[in-house]
Amino acid sequence: MLRRITIIGEATKRLSLKFRQKHSDVPWKKIAGMRDVITHDYDEIDLTEIWTVITENIPELLQYLENL
Repeated sequence: MLRRITIIGEATKRLSLKFRQKHSDVPWKKIAGMRDVITHDYDEIDLTEIWTVITENIPELLQYLENL
């Protein structure tokens, strides 16, 4: 699952600035930051936070994107 979160974070970084600004209610920087933590600071990963991302944040993001 960490790999999938990393992919989502990397994809977030590739979104245009215009798109991110248009949808500024999405925490794009936080999503990208999670990717950075997983990739570069593996010993600093908070598994409770990862669980929240998996069970709450990703489903919310998917719902938001489906409604675009």
